[in-house]
Amino acid sequence: MEADETRLDPATELAVTRIVDQRIREVGVHREDFTELKDALTRLSGSVERLTHAQENLAQAQARTERSLQALARTVQRLGEDLGVGLEDLGETLLPGFLQREHDIRVERLENRELEIDGHSFEIDLLGKGKRGRETVLVLIEVKTRATRSEVGAFDRRCKKIAKLAPEPVVGVLFGMRMSREARDLCARRGMIPVSGNQL
Repeated sequence: MEADETRLDPATELAVTRIVDQRIREVGVHREDFTELKDALTRLSGSVERLTHAQENLAQAQARTERSLQALARTVQRLGEDLGVGLEDLGETLLPGFLQREHDIRVERLENRELEIDGHSFEIDLLGKGKRGRETVLVLIEVKTRATRSEVGAFDRRCKKIAKLAPEPVVGVLFGMRMSREARDLCARRGMIPVSGNQL
């Protein structure tokens, strides 16, 4: 008997069914819509999977590229060091004649060694004692493949530190295979001798 009490009468049941059917039509949700949504989600899932695979491939390629760039950087550094040593050899051979001819500074021999003065150590590309007239001078030469303004400043500071400790006057020479006009002018203003490869 309870089952009969909860049951709607046929007229009410028909009215409720019509209202529910009308609401479903208004919302527009059909079984086909769910099927289309399921298919779209399946396609999206496949796209995400392919994108993830592509990202993994890209990460592996990036790692290979980074390793190659590091190897290239090491090679370039070694070449730069080799070229720097070659330039030092060139400077050791040609700069004494240039300094005598252009600046009346006679240097018998240039050496590639560390300079030790009063317990202080300085790394100098080439150095040697020379004569400017009757005065003995300490010639300090910085060798660069490409001399820039910042390198002029750094070398000038090192020369000034050495000049405070050295018993003889210091002559700074910046030798670069290529030298910007700005670097050349700054050398001259700071009392150093700029020398580029084409002057030798």
